[in-house]
Amino acid sequence: MRVLPLLIASAALSATANASDPKNDGSLGSVAAVTTAKATTQACPLALTAVVGHNSRGYYLGFTLKNTSGAPLTFLRQFLPWGNTYSIRVAAVTTDGELVTGGYPIDDDFSHDEVTVKPDQTLRGNYDLSQIWSERSSPPTGFPDGKEIVLIWAYRVFAKEIDKKHLPVCTGFTSFKTVGNRAPNNRSRGP
Repeated sequence: MRVLPLLIASAALSATANASDPKNDGSLGSVAAVTTAKATTQACPLALTAVVGHNSRGYYLGFTLKNTSGAPLTFLRQFLPWGNTYSIRVAAVTTDGELVTGGYPIDDDFSHDEVTVKPDQTLRGNYDLSQIWSERSSPPTGFPDGKEIVLIWAYRVFAKEIDKKHLPVCTGFTSFKTVGNRAPNNRSRGP
């Protein structure tokens, strides 16, 4: 059964490969739009993994980012994977094939704080999934209780040193079972 989330994720992305939904609303189209863009010709210069966690706000993706490019990479803080709702694209589907629809939040960040990641340096941060999936939103868009959820994510690497016409994309997925307010059982897959 461990292969089931990967098969669902692969089928879901393949089925939406021509989608062009520019919003980060939790749809598969929003992830497919990033991963099939013509500009994604470079290999990802990062080792990027994510696991699901749970806190008082709700679920989050705990990212670990390691610079594997061999050179320093400089990011605006909001362009790190956890820096802003729109720093990554993420979609959710249950293992029985149900798309978990999300909201379309407003999350503007106009700061100019820079972060330089040295070669082989590792950073960690949390991406707040409750911005997209929350029982507090109207209408509620939370994850269904007692279901195995597969999160599929894509991250475009907006570093100063990388040509904006050929942005690399890092992708991955993780799965977890929703269990009310307790911490989830988590299985992560990354590159």
